[in-house]
Amino acid sequence: MTESNKLILRKLGGLLRSRREYLSYSQRDVASMTGLTMTTIAAMERGSGSTMHNFLLVCRALNFQPRKFFSEDIDLTPLYNISPQAKSRIDLRTKLDRLVSESDFFTTPRRVSEVLEELDYDTSVSNKFSVYLTAYCREGELEYFKTGNVKRYIKNKPPSK
Repeated sequence: MTESNKLILRKLGGLLRSRREYLSYSQRDVASMTGLTMTTIAAMERGSGSTMHNFLLVCRALNFQPRKFFSEDIDLTPLYNISPQAKSRIDLRTKLDRLVSESDFFTTPRRVSEVLEELDYDTSVSNKFSVYLTAYCREGELEYFKTGNVKRYIKNKPPSK
């Protein structure tokens, strides 16, 4: 069963309070050291949530490493499933990453239509693939040359030494 975020935040808040009390600091002391309000410090200690920024400010004030808060694993199962559109986008990018980085497919110049055929996608996503391939060019993994209106993509050769 997934432990609720509220319960986790309450535990973290309790640890913050325990550490503050161990150091004999008041909430006012911690507020002074962090620039936060006493209300924010009190809310954090109740587990009412906070920003990562505020959490780190308090950790600094209490000289307490954040990793010490997480001595036990937290069940990180997402509360909701990813959308089918996002899953499809991720699958597409994963396949394309493998084709670019882990294969010799782009050792010869390739048109978008050839990439679509290789990965078994229809032409309805050719514009999306053009955008992705252009991004690989910006990152330096591929380069392209244009003949008329047709771009051909090829693996970028590392500079000679």
